[in-house]
Amino acid sequence: MVTNGGYGGVQLALHHGVPLVVAGGSEDKPAVAARVADFGVGVDLRTGRPETAAVGQAVRRVLDEPAFRRRARDLSADYRAADPVRAVLDIIDGA
Repeated sequence: MVTNGGYGGVQLALHHGVPLVVAGGSEDKPAVAARVADFGVGVDLRTGRPETAAVGQAVRRVLDEPAFRRRARDLSADYRAADPVRAVLDIIDGA
């Protein structure tokens, strides 16, 4: 997925195991893009206004290097295994 790094879209892609190419230039988007790269689930273009060639190269890299898809799928499995409602209830019960 090629995205501007909006948190919701990135989370949805990762929930489904889809690797990313992120061009985040404002708000929290540069930080989201950096986390995508840090976790190995995609490429951070490090700008909100990438050149066409840079987007193409990043897409090619994400498609050609299986580690991105593998890592995105691993993270997707973590999302599916999580039980956020239970976690919240545990916090409330412990308060």
